[in-house]
Amino acid sequence: MKKLLLIITSIMALLQVSYGQNILPDTGFVGLGTTSPVSLLHISSTAAFPLTISTTATTNPTVGFNFMNGNSMPMASIKAYYANGVGSGSSSNQILSLAVPYTNASVNIGNGSVGINTAVPISTLSNIPNTYSGSLGDANGLGIGNSSFTWLNNSGGYAAIFTNSQTGAYTGGLLVKTNSIDPASYITRLESGGFARLAVRSDGYVGIGTASPQANLHLMGTLLSSGPYGNLDPNNPANTLAFLSNSGQMLIGWNRSSGVGETDFIANPGAGTTGGFAFYNHPNTGPETQLMYIMGSGNVLIGKNTQGNSSYLLDVNGTIRGNGVVVNTTGADFVFEPSYHLHSLTYLAKYVGKNHHLPEVESAKQMQTDGLNVGENQTKLLQKVEELTLYLIEKDNEIKKEQQVNQAQQAQINQLREQLNAIAKSLNKSK
Repeated sequence: MKKLLLIITSIMALLQVSYGQNILPDTGFVGLGTTSPVSLLHISSTAAFPLTISTTATTNPTVGFNFMNGNSMPMASIKAYYANGVGSGSSSNQILSLAVPYTNASVNIGNGSVGINTAVPISTLSNIPNTYSGSLGDANGLGIGNSSFTWLNNSGGYAAIFTNSQTGAYTGGLLVKTNSIDPASYITRLESGGFARLAVRSDGYVGIGTASPQANLHLMGTLLSSGPYGNLDPNNPANTLAFLSNSGQMLIGWNRSSGVGETDFIANPGAGTTGGFAFYNHPNTGPETQLMYIMGSGNVLIGKNTQGNSSYLLDVNGTIRGNGVVVNTTGADFVFEPSYHLHSLTYLAKYVGKNHHLPEVESAKQMQTDGLNVGENQTKLLQKVEELTLYLIEKDNEIKKEQQVNQAQQAQINQLREQLNAIAKSLNKSK
């Protein structure tokens, strides 16, 4: 029995081999570079690469590790390989991959870039998730706490970034479409609560509050413009607006007239000739109608779009109604000046008989052709009223003089009558 125990002890001693700092025990931890391993495999070395794994394959060379479960099923792998399947070439083809079998999920590092679900990352951090053909849903992304940023794509060519709720349903984000040539498709779209807040189409149309812009800038909502950068005061040398020359552009700002607080609309006619601002009405049926046109000259047209006489600053094709009209005028007090020449009634009678209108007053035909200057006409009418007043005063003086003559003549007649009566009485007494 003692001999048998000695033989067994010797065999067990032979099974545990120790070479310097390396120990290969029959059971327990294995140490390389240490005789005191603390794990199943413990490597201790001062070398830069204490462990080297190589392959002699020249086609599709791959080296790495597989992590297995108790049923010898792969759980994960770490491998290094050449992306082009050849054993030599540019260092940009060298890939280090961390993969999970059966899920197509992987992290690949190559040429200083990290790729998630892509073997060849095209940026510092690339993520290419699964392809979605229907509505956009949750997918791989960057998680922060209970929420995440998610980037997606679908068969329509959209690349999307969403902020996801805890349940994974997207509530808003950024959609970018890059591979469509349809001019009405979106290249950028911002969403919130399932509604489009900003949409940029590939034809350059921008929609704010609408996903279907119908103009270069389509705003569904109110517009508020303010702040010091909207000040167009020409006293500021930066606001000379020389950049508008020959541009055909329009600028909206405020305080253009040296800071009185007005809102300014400044337009340049560009290659046009007249310029200005036109206001139209677009009815549901029928042609558009121009309501008002402010010409570049400053003339204002209402109810018409052309002007025969440019001397009229306000030209209205229609009736004007108001509670009062104030017209600047010089008046006609000059009629009462001593030096004013008043035509005689004889001259006036001849003039009216020949011309059929008063002197210095336009004829009816001229009024119908050129219209009537209200201020000037009021002055002329006042002049004629004052002339008529002078005629009345003159006639009144003449009547008074005639009355005085008549009164003197009546007194003489009365005196002569009394004298005749006295003579008649004397004759009667002498009979």
